[in-house]
Amino acid sequence: MAVTVGIDIGTTSVKAVAVDDDGRVLRRARVVHEVRMPGPGVFEHDPDLAWRAGVLAAFEEVRQGLDVVAVNVAAMVPSLCAVDADGRALTPGLLYGDARGGAPSGANP
Repeated sequence: MAVTVGIDIGTTSVKAVAVDDDGRVLRRARVVHEVRMPGPGVFEHDPDLAWRAGVLAAFEEVRQGLDVVAVNVAAMVPSLCAVDADGRALTPGLLYGDARGGAPSGANP
């Protein structure tokens, strides 16, 4: 039986679901990741946990023993993370509520 896996990378967790050709849900998984708010206007997470480790763990949990023929991924937006040439995170993932990307006080956009 052909199976499609859907993965949702959310603010607080990664969710995965495996469905068959008739849309029947075969398996579900949820991997929680921490959101950090270490100071005023700071809203971030560890991108390696949210975007890599969480995705891989959720996918592995739902795919075991199934004939996965397709994978669809949806992700939270907007968020920002500087990466190196190999795609490794250099900074925390700045989430949509982080004020550090705003215009400086008194700036005229």
